[in-house]
Amino acid sequence: MSKRIFFICAMISCIFFQTSAQIGISGGIAAIRGFGSGKTFPGLSLGVELPNFSDMTFYLRGTLSLPKAETNSDGTAVLGTTYVSQTTDLSLPSSLTVQYQSTFNYGTIEFGTRRYIGNDYDNGFALYGGSDFMLILNSVKRKYEKKSCNPVIIDWEPNYTLPSNEPSSGRIVCLAVGVEGGMKYTFPGQGSIFADITANYSLLALPNNNTAANTNLYSPFIMVFNVGYRKEFY
Repeated sequence: MSKRIFFICAMISCIFFQTSAQIGISGGIAAIRGFGSGKTFPGLSLGVELPNFSDMTFYLRGTLSLPKAETNSDGTAVLGTTYVSQTTDLSLPSSLTVQYQSTFNYGTIEFGTRRYIGNDYDNGFALYGGSDFMLILNSVKRKYEKKSCNPVIIDWEPNYTLPSNEPSSGRIVCLAVGVEGGMKYTFPGQGSIFADITANYSLLALPNNNTAANTNLYSPFIMVFNVGYRKEFY
């Protein structure tokens, strides 16, 4: 998923670079916070910005976060359970209980417009804001324990299989809308530093299996904080 997100952003950036007389390429560090999840996900971002007018631009940005595990408020691991079925040795119990821990991360692609206030896109200090659409790809992965916990403790993998709708990984695809606000300062001939916040609410969320659906870290409302550098090309 990480390669796909940054590949898409890189390809679109190249297309814009070839077709526009002026373009900004940006990169930075990011933090994604899902309300109600209790977790902040650090990550990296890559973006492209295309001026329509001196004070209005179209932008596209991809962000990828590091994964985080589900934990309790005291930091201890949240362990889920599932049942595995015996497939090869009839002398073994027909099913076993196996524990697992889930991890979760974000990949986002956002695109929208920005209006600059106080100065133009490529001049001095300015505030900016606008609206955006966001495609969110949440990756959910389970790390299953090597040994079962009930009714006997044995290595389960050689003779048992997981439920067909609970593989070791899943994905949630979301479509969200939101708003963005930030500030930047442009150094003449050098580029710009910026910081902004994007708030988005998911209108649609589609998990592809039960592994993805049964996570405590999904949130329909997220905020993305970005700090970075933008280089303007003419």
